[in-house]
Amino acid sequence: GIMQSEHQGMGSVSFQPEKGERYSCIVEGEHGKTSIELPKIAEDAYNLIVNNMHHDILDIKLFCDQASRGDTMAMLITCRGKIYQLQAFINQAEALQFQLPKRVLPTGVNEILILNNQGQVQCSRLFFVRNEADKPDLIRIAQEQDKEIYNAFEAAHVTLALQQYRDSSWIALPHQSFAVSIRDDAEYMANHAHNDIFSQLLLASDLKGYIHQPSWYFEKDDRRHRRALDLLMMVQGWRRYDWQEMSHPEDFKLKHPIEKGILLDGQVLSVFRRIPLEDMKVSMWMTSDSSAQHGYCMSDENGAFNFLFDFEGKQNLNLQVSDGKRRRNAFITINRQFQPEARVLADEELQAPILRKKEVEKKRLSKNEDDAYRELIIMPGDVLLDEVEVKGKKSGDYNEYGKVSVSYETQEEMDVLEDNAMYTFEDIGIFLTQINEHFHFRAKDSGDVLYYKHAPVQFLVRPPSSLYPDDGSEGWPDCSEIERIEIMEPNSLGHIVDENYIATIDDVRKLGKDIAYVILYLYPHHQRKDDEMGIRRTTLQGYNTVKEFYHPRYDRVLDTDASDHRRTLYWNPNLRSDELGQAKIRFYHSASSKSFEVHAVVLSEQGKMGWK
Repeated sequence: GIMQSEHQGMGSVSFQPEKGERYSCIVEGEHGKTSIELPKIAEDAYNLIVNNMHHDILDIKLFCDQASRGDTMAMLITCRGKIYQLQAFINQAEALQFQLPKRVLPTGVNEILILNNQGQVQCSRLFFVRNEADKPDLIRIAQEQDKEIYNAFEAAHVTLALQQYRDSSWIALPHQSFAVSIRDDAEYMANHAHNDIFSQLLLASDLKGYIHQPSWYFEKDDRRHRRALDLLMMVQGWRRYDWQEMSHPEDFKLKHPIEKGILLDGQVLSVFRRIPLEDMKVSMWMTSDSSAQHGYCMSDENGAFNFLFDFEGKQNLNLQVSDGKRRRNAFITINRQFQPEARVLADEELQAPILRKKEVEKKRLSKNEDDAYRELIIMPGDVLLDEVEVKGKKSGDYNEYGKVSVSYETQEEMDVLEDNAMYTFEDIGIFLTQINEHFHFRAKDSGDVLYYKHAPVQFLVRPPSSLYPDDGSEGWPDCSEIERIEIMEPNSLGHIVDENYIATIDDVRKLGKDIAYVILYLYPHHQRKDDEMGIRRTTLQGYNTVKEFYHPRYDRVLDTDASDHRRTLYWNPNLRSDELGQAKIRFYHSASSKSFEVHAVVLSEQGKMGWK
């Protein structure tokens, strides 16, 4: 058969396969021909054909195999994980036909499934339904504002009233949540894609992968758009809801438990043998600038304990172990080390890829840059500018000694060691060998010398301290005094030839060899409070604080900002109407806005939609 793509490269063709034959599809495009082998023909299979071109009727035709003749089967239609239609039938013919009115199905992505007498899915098909009962005109949003044209930085007052159509009349819709965005009318693009509930919530949310201009499928309700939407359903192999998991919940394997709060769990271990300590009282107190909470629990036979919190931001956590009478010296580990192992990123991994249809030779690029630009692939949402002015260069992570390759927060690294029941050493050299495998000691005539990769290490204390001069004559600060550590990469590789000759940093510097600088940033007053016996001090990260959308207030002329050129003047994804069905909004214009465009979307608990 021959197929011509109908929309966005999508199309379909029907043919009758022969038993034992193999088939392939040859695609002809601007880059030539591509052959794609089709799946092997199944001898016993089902063929499901759905005609979704009618406004009010869904035509379904099912071709069954001979092996299931006489069996009781079922046709199931689901939407968003809920069953809307179930019909049992006996397979008595080669072809069975069904008709279903669309008014009994919800608006959105529906799935039809054919089940055998064991409840197993034999075939399935996605299709999109636009139920006339779910028209967006059943909920309307009226807008009132105090004036039409505003001055710069002027306050605007907008009232939005929600009404629903019920019993042949419009009544207020109180206590209803809806989303609102208000944009500068001058910045509003009249030809941009008008995404709404249909394109985003009901279509794109139930399909996986990129959908080019989803709003196009709902511009018109004609045969062309319905056909393109049906093709989109057929090329989507992913299913958001798995019937096998829904019908057999006992087989469902929960990968992650439902989160009911911030879980803090860990173990109490003996200091020397790392044996779990049972029936230990683990006391907890957690503080922040504005709150405090405390409690305790008993460790079980595995030394395990846990607490459940509900808080935002980062708080200071203190844990104490006692046997009920006195404090016990013990290791307190916390189960929170889930991050992947640290690794060095190559330069190419830090660069955004440039997509091109083909490579452009340097000579050709230098002669005709316009040809090269024409071969760039512009991804959806990207804009190719004709010319830009570079006013500054992004600074890398550098300090006065060069580029910083690795940076450590000392307390966080000590927490990692303690969470894994490892000793934390105050000696900075030993500590570095614990957290970074590239640090190691080499025995020299003058003693052990700390190396980073191939180069000896030079410590520098910042801010400079008379207690710890850079020549190391007074030693180096303990880990408890160091807040942050920065490691500088040696300038070049492979310069050290006779390692046994090099004994001190001065010898290295005289020979012009590489040095790895390690910058030690001290805490204020040089001292962090050490943990006492049986006490673990650390921090615990809670939920992120919800950030409010940027709504500047220009109550006074002195507060105005001439550089304020916001496109979005107001945004609230969870605005709620009052008992009269109204919601009042106040916001301030930017330096350039004079009028605005209001966009509001509402979806009621009954599935009724509305927007403006």
